[in-house]
Amino acid sequence: MATVEKKNYDKPIKILSAEVVAREVVRLKLMEELPVVIQAIKNAMEDGKTSCYFDGNMSQATQCVLEKAGYDLYGQDSYQVEISWKDSYDEIAEDEDEVLEILEEAGIHIITVDEYRNLIDRD
Repeated sequence: MATVEKKNYDKPIKILSAEVVAREVVRLKLMEELPVVIQAIKNAMEDGKTSCYFDGNMSQATQCVLEKAGYDLYGQDSYQVEISWKDSYDEIAEDEDEVLEILEEAGIHIITVDEYRNLIDRD
């Protein structure tokens, strides 16, 4: 005759709610993906580009964060997502006041020459 081992049910059984598990998954996805995205943006920015790519399936949470930060995303349903800030770049680059403010922040000055070929600082 086979014996059946009696289980010890003295300890309560607990299960995390779906919301708690989902929040943790979102946190882990953001912690995994955002450093990669930030590095890709930084590399593209330093190369003077107005977009970069994320290889892989980007989570909805990461997409939400990027859109909230003003980035445009293309190809979200594919394996490679383009992250673009071209619209923001164009808006700033076409605004003379913004460009002049950036020049000032960078310590760059426009120099002009008078009719005698003397340098005149525009400021």
